Amino acid sequence: MESEQGGFPWMTPRDVAYRQRWKDDCDREQRTMDDITEKALKEREQLDRASNHLLFGRSPLRDSWYFRQSIYAAAKIDYYSAPYPSSVLPGPEGLQTPALCKYIICDATHPDMDTFDGDAIRAMDDIYQERLRIEESNPKLVKARAAARWDYEEAGMQRAIMTLAIYEKQIEETGTFDAEAAWSQIKPRRPAWLQEMADDYTSVFGFAIFKSSKFMSRPESAYTQWLGAFDSTAPLKDGSLTGICRASDTIFDGFLVRHHGYLQWEKEAANEDDSVSMREKFATLVPSLKSKTSNDTFLVVTDNCVPHSLDNNTLRMTSYVPKKRGENEVLLLEIEPLFVWAYDAHWSPPEAGTACDEDGYEGRIKVDARVILSWFYYARAVMGHTMKDLWRRAQNEPGQIWTAKTSLVNSGLPVALI
Repeated sequence: MESEQGGFPWMTPRDVAYRQRWKDDCDREQRTMDDITEKALKEREQLDRASNHLLFGRSPLRDSWYFRQSIYAAAKIDYYSAPYPSSVLPGPEGLQTPALCKYIICDATHPDMDTFDGDAIRAMDDIYQERLRIEESNPKLVKARAAARWDYEEAGMQRAIMTLAIYEKQIEETGTFDAEAAWSQIKPRRPAWLQEMADDYTSVFGFAIFKSSKFMSRPESAYTQWLGAFDSTAPLKDGSLTGICRASDTIFDGFLVRHHGYLQWEKEAANEDDSVSMREKFATLVPSLKSKTSNDTFLVVTDNCVPHSLDNNTLRMTSYVPKKRGENEVLLLEIEPLFVWAYDAHWSPPEAGTACDEDGYEGRIKVDARVILSWFYYARAVMGHTMKDLWRRAQNEPGQIWTAKTSLVNSGLPVALI
């Protein structure tokens, strides 16, 4: 990859001078790797662009551009028609070769372009081996880099690691590698339980849900605003969904959740202070529930689900902090995550007259509204996890609200349920 003048494109006087200015700036500001590592571990959001580059072993943007061109040229891929190397794209694009995988695994690090001789494959192998050495010898730096990555970068790295492992096995067995075959092994797939819904267009799944009398006795402005956010009848200003409708964003092919998922609202108010009567009331409903509606779990909106800040203030449906806000406004992000109580329909205290067991479990948990119709339904109705197992995990979550994150690499799977 040499210029017409016989030199490398990245060695023009302009590029050489720019690299030197960048190095001088770093030296002048006395950015040391130890200082940057500490900042990444403690104040990730305070990392400026130059510090971020140094943390990952990168240098100016034009150098990254030159090196990516070299990797694509070595793979005989047209740089200008190819996407940026990534592993969050819907296919193998960006990870078509072992070198591109290593590029992503190494956080888009490139060699010192002042000494780079144009052999991108060899340079990438050297960088990759150095990365493996650092992982063994400098766990603090590894931890700092992990803290500084965005989710999409972490997803990219994880998928690149998986793809590279497949390539190495393919090369060992056949002498070559196949990007499409590798992608077929790791691509996200529609969860089987959602596929069942798709196969039966008329099927629905979900939970029965009650409103407590205490909830309904709150000021009308409080519970109506909360319900609008909970069921997304009052969406965000940008049109984004909120509450239970956000479940479609938490799982692969989540549009099926929007089509098939539902909550069966019961008209009669429940007494949230009498769990026995609520369970008895739910038991009478079970015979009439639709086939895929949970018959061992029901939901209750109680008084403490609704922040008292909504009693006399207006809920502003925005996902960001505006520069200006009204005196009596509450932002949605200030009251999230919205939650309801989920009850185990068959639970009873171990001893008469007690409200909980020896661990403090009351047969119910708080559940993040955003995952009620995705991972919570999956955990209870598909996987059959006990409510107490979910409760144990919730004890370590903010507000003791059970939630589940989606795998960055495969959105058809959760990270952890219990």
